[in-house]
Amino acid sequence: MNKRTIEPNEPLIYTRDDIADLHVEPIHVYSCRAESQLDVMNFITLLLSSTKRIMHIMIIPDARYPDTLLEFGLKEEGDKEVIAILRNQIDSHVMLETMKRCPLKDNNYSRVYGPGQLELEVDGKLQ
Repeated sequence: MNKRTIEPNEPLIYTRDDIADLHVEPIHVYSCRAESQLDVMNFITLLLSSTKRIMHIMIIPDARYPDTLLEFGLKEEGDKEVIAILRNQIDSHVMLETMKRCPLKDNNYSRVYGPGQLELEVDGKLQ
């Protein structure tokens, strides 16, 4: 099956029929846990207003707790921008401490108190 690539001027919203042969060129995937859906929505709003192009977003609320899981993909690497947004967002410490450069299925959501794992990787302090 021939897969087609998303072009920069294509819309970001597709129906189920549109995505059967859709291939998204390499994206940078991030995931984290948040204290609430509101924290996730605030972050996504700020990310949408940044210069980075969001390729996908997956939000999964926890049925037992107010926690919410988030996965998103960016067209280009955005480590520093993601960290800057989270540092400036009110009450985003759980997101910052659990943000990793991986899909949800590979994130154990354990918190790295203080600078988060992504921050330590960007600063070269995580081996």
